[in-house]
Amino acid sequence: MPWPPVGAEVVSVEGFYEGLAEAGYRYGPVFRGLRAAWCRGGEVFAEVVLPEGVEAQGFALHPALLDGALQAIALVPGVVAEDRPRLPFAFTGVEVGAVGATVLRVRLVRGDDGSVSVSATDPAGVPVVTIESLITRPINEHGSDAAVRDSLFRLDWTPLAIEPAATPSTSGWAVLTGPDPVATWSHDIDRYESPAAIPAGTDVVVLDAGRGSGGENLPDTVRRTVVELLSVVQQWLADERLADTRLVILSHGALTLPGERPDLTRAALPGLLRSASVEHPGRLLLVDLGPSAESAEVAVPGELLSAALQTGETEILLRGESAYTPRLLRAPAVPALTPPPDVFPWRLTASDDGTLEGITVQGAPDLTAELGVREVRVGVRAAGVNFRDVLLGLGMYPGVG
Repeated sequence: MPWPPVGAEVVSVEGFYEGLAEAGYRYGPVFRGLRAAWCRGGEVFAEVVLPEGVEAQGFALHPALLDGALQAIALVPGVVAEDRPRLPFAFTGVEVGAVGATVLRVRLVRGDDGSVSVSATDPAGVPVVTIESLITRPINEHGSDAAVRDSLFRLDWTPLAIEPAATPSTSGWAVLTGPDPVATWSHDIDRYESPAAIPAGTDVVVLDAGRGSGGENLPDTVRRTVVELLSVVQQWLADERLADTRLVILSHGALTLPGERPDLTRAALPGLLRSASVEHPGRLLLVDLGPSAESAEVAVPGELLSAALQTGETEILLRGESAYTPRLLRAPAVPALTPPPDVFPWRLTASDDGTLEGITVQGAPDLTAELGVREVRVGVRAAGVNFRDVLLGLGMYPGVG
C-alpha cells in the first residue's frame, strides 16, 4: 500500500502531547512516538516511531510502539465525543506478526459499536500487529490523578436477604469428612471419606474445612490446609458423576466481619476457592460460620444453609440468623495532605482511631516561638514508618479500629 495512502488528508499532530498533558494525561519521552497522521473518511492512518536509543530487542512488539499506535485513536472521527482522551480498556482478536519493529504504519477504523480496529505494518508492509476490536474508555473529567482515586474500591460485607427454610431438607446431601471437623449436624446425613465414594445424583456435598488450634506452625499449617482443599476440589471437579453436584465448604473465621479475629490457618482458602469458582461457575460455595473457641463444636444452621444455596453467591457469611456477602464499593475519598498556602509552620497530627484517614495538617505557630534556655529546634526532613504503623493505617492492628 502506498504511504501515505492515496486520498488521505494530513492531520496535524503538533501540540498533540501538550494537549493530552493539559487533560491530565502526561506521556514521558519514550512514549511520545506519534510522528504523523492522515485521515480518509472514517479511517485514520498514523506513523509511529520508537524513540532513538530505545531497544526493540526482547519484545515481540515494544510497549511504547504499541502505545503510540493506540494514541492515534484520539484522531478517529466519532471516538472522542466527550472531548477527552480515551484509554484502551478491552482487546479482542490480537495477533502479532513480525517482531523487532521500530517503526509502525497504522490504520485505525471505528466500528458501528464504537470500538476501533487496529492494523499495523512495518515500512516494508509486513504485518506487525492486528487488533480486531479495541474498546476504549474516557479519562475521568478531572484528569488521570482523579481517575486513579475514583478507581479505588474496598471490600464490604453487605447484608444478604435470604428466607430460611422452615423445615430444611437435606435429602440428596452428603458430608465429605475433613481432617479437622468442627461442625455438627442435627440431621442424619451420609458421610464419605473421598469424592470418589460419593454416589452419583447427590445434590449437595458439604466439606468442613476445620479451624486452627493453638501452638501450630502457621506456615506449615497454611500450606497443608491449602494443599488438602486443592486436592479435594480437583478430585471433585474431575469426577463427571458429580458434574451437577454443588460443593459447599464450611469455614470458621477464614472470612471475618470487622472486629472479628480471623483464623489465619484457613485465611488462604477463600482465595483458592475464588479462583476455582471463576473457572467453574455455579459449582462452589464458601460459607463461613464465624470464629469460635478451639474446643467448641459448631452447629450447622441447616435452614440458613439451605437458603444460602439458592442465592447464587459464591461466598456467604452466616452470623446467627444474619447473612452477608462481599461487594466491592467505591472507597471514600481521602483528602490530600497538602498544607494550606497561608499556614506555616505546620505539623501532622493523628486522631485517636489510629488510621491513615485520621492524619491531618494543622498549623503549629509554637514551632517558631523563641527558644528558651537549653532548648533546641530540630528540622525533620524524612521519617521512617515501622510495621506497626502500617498495620494501624490499614486498620489491622489487634484491638484498634
